[in-house]
Amino acid sequence: MSSSNLDLLLQMLAGQYAYRSLYHARPVAARVTRLLLQDQEFPRSALFCLEGMKRALTATLGDRPIKGSDAPLKHCGLLITELNFIDMATYFPRAGEDGSVAEGDDDLSDMPTPDFPRKMTELTDLLLDFNVLISDHYLDHQVMFREPELFDLTHSH
Repeated sequence: MSSSNLDLLLQMLAGQYAYRSLYHARPVAARVTRLLLQDQEFPRSALFCLEGMKRALTATLGDRPIKGSDAPLKHCGLLITELNFIDMATYFPRAGEDGSVAEGDDDLSDMPTPDFPRKMTELTDLLLDFNVLISDHYLDHQVMFREPELFDLTHSH
């Protein structure tokens, strides 16, 4: 992906300032990917958002969650682990043939390997599963009232 396309992507995501603050250089695919997936301080990164979801789920569940009710929280933890362990050098191989390693990402390829789209599909599938778990546990479940007589409008009290 060209530097100008990466810059446009950063602009669309309001990430130019964050990128430039971190790297002080033109956009490089591996760095942009790291910012969008793994940065813990960039509010639009996948990791930042998932960490926020983890905090919200932890607060919602309380200290002693009912068995099975923590499935979304566990899945969120799995997603966070997956993101943390993505090694950009695996998906954006080093550019130098001589095996020399420059500091940081400077020598990473600007073209991802074919494995990169597969990894993104895998992450997307995990995110979609997370969405279903949130929906099933918190949005679409049938609420059971402990005292149904409180809601019986057919009898006067």
